Amino acid sequence: MKFIAGLATGALIACAMGFAATPAKAQIFGHKKPKEDYSVSRPVPVAAQPPRPANGSIFQASEGYAALYEGQRARRVGDPLTIVLVERTSASKSSGTKLDSGGGFSLTPPSAGPLSFNPNAANAFASRGLAYLRKGDNDRAMADLNEAIRLNPREPFPYLNRGVIYGRKGDHARAIADYGEAITRNPKLALAFCNRGRAKLKINDASANEDLAKARELDASVCR
Repeated sequence: MKFIAGLATGALIACAMGFAATPAKAQIFGHKKPKEDYSVSRPVPVAAQPPRPANGSIFQASEGYAALYEGQRARRVGDPLTIVLVERTSASKSSGTKLDSGGGFSLTPPSAGPLSFNPNAANAFASRGLAYLRKGDNDRAMADLNEAIRLNPREPFPYLNRGVIYGRKGDHARAIADYGEAITRNPKLALAFCNRGRAKLKINDASANEDLAKARELDASVCR
């Protein structure tokens, strides 16, 4: 047992000596620890780009571009672009109905014979004669009224208006006669009684008051 313990102790001593001798042996056989390198590292050289072909433009978009002011609008390749689609729908509806109808009737009377009739002749002359009368053109008014009486002697108003012209000219006798013709054709024509009464007053006819009273009885508004 003592022998075995001695062997173990010797082995331990030999191992300790072996570890202590290792740095010395390393220096002896040339195995040295590398030193720390604190020198500045240089950048890796970059291969030069081949020159671009000349295209005559000062601004080259491929070389990069930075504007003085940039907003939210996309302007470069790869910038995000938002597209807003707005859809509008409009509809209208209309409906209409139009109805038009018309009719006419015409009659051409014979120009000669017992049934011949010209409705525009007598009335036209009477109307134009009244227009001349209102304008004070007594001569033209007289001519038209005479023609109207010739074409239609049954109408009282041409006699009434012609009596006014005679009164303007001072021929009160003829004026009284024409007023009488108008009264004969229309006994209720108050203006004819009034004008005849005033014409009789100018020649001092005593029956003038009877005509004036009759005119006021028929229509007081036309003879005051």
